[in-house]
Amino acid sequence: MGIVRGVVGVLEREQRYLMIRRVPGILAGGSWCFPGGGIEADETPGEAIVREVREEVGLVVTADEQLWEWRRGDGRLTLYWWRIHSPRGILRLNAAEVDAARWMSEREVRTHPLVLRNNVVFLDHLTDNHRPA
Repeated sequence: MGIVRGVVGVLEREQRYLMIRRVPGILAGGSWCFPGGGIEADETPGEAIVREVREEVGLVVTADEQLWEWRRGDGRLTLYWWRIHSPRGILRLNAAEVDAARWMSEREVRTHPLVLRNNVVFLDHLTDNHRPA
């Protein structure tokens, strides 16, 4: 198995983050996380996060800036965290990937037992460095 590269989108409104719950039966199924997914061979990370958010929750977004890069301990997964922006819109969940979405405060993300650990590590990084506008 090769090295996998993915993107994660950070959309914040009124001090709440858009979080999704992944459907059971897929990788990390049942877990809550920021939206995102894999980078395809012909796209940049910025293009990938725009596509992934549209596919998962139906929002048209812009990729504002890369906020962080995270590598899993075995080095086989790298995630690029992006601040994204979207005009107000209706969430349209892709039932093949997402079974719920909600806006969570930072505290909720940090304390929810089913949030993927690297999402909390990201918030630690964000707190130590800078917050999205």
